[in-house]
Amino acid sequence: MSFKEELEHRLIPLPLRARVAFSVRCAMRLEPMVPEDERETISEALWCAREFAEKEVDEDFRQQIANAVKAIELDSDQPSIQFDVAYIASAAHSAHTNNDGAEFDTVNAGINAAFSVANTIGIQRARSLVFADLATLEAAHLSDDDYVPQSIFGVMWPDGEPEWPAELDILIDPGDSSPALIAKILLSLSDLHEAEGGSGLSFDGIEEFEIAKVLT
Repeated sequence: MSFKEELEHRLIPLPLRARVAFSVRCAMRLEPMVPEDERETISEALWCAREFAEKEVDEDFRQQIANAVKAIELDSDQPSIQFDVAYIASAAHSAHTNNDGAEFDTVNAGINAAFSVANTIGIQRARSLVFADLATLEAAHLSDDDYVPQSIFGVMWPDGEPEWPAELDILIDPGDSSPALIAKILLSLSDLHEAEGGSGLSFDGIEEFEIAKVLT
């Protein structure tokens, strides 16, 4: 069974709140990857999703969580954690309003968040962590009426927190080189990084004479 298939197989039987709690747990693991200037909006959306999982929320919650999702500025250059958190909060909103998409949204929010953990820390370590979280929820025999606090999961990193990717600045002066050639050079650097045992490089904001962010 693939990673995705097992996630889906184990998430579907769980109550909505448990699925949201699992998604929040995954996203909380990746909060260190969120840029400093975006952490407040990400934390607010995560807090809203966590509130839904952990306690009874009133009608004002619907607007609060909708506002939290809208506050997350999404574009193609952002790390996936922003998209994950927006989806998790939206899934919590769907579950709270009990709309037709709640089942689909809460399962897929969990799958997406778990994959982001795997893409960041490696599939083997991610499998161990996220499946342990799911085992905890399964062992609790939760019902639709049960609230699910984050404390149910225990220690976030039982084997110690991972070394997060470092961000470096490099100055690119392409001269007469074409954008395609610059891209080819940078992809070659990424290939070399992988050949030396790394996980490849991610480049952000590469423009002529601008600083390129390199996530190693």
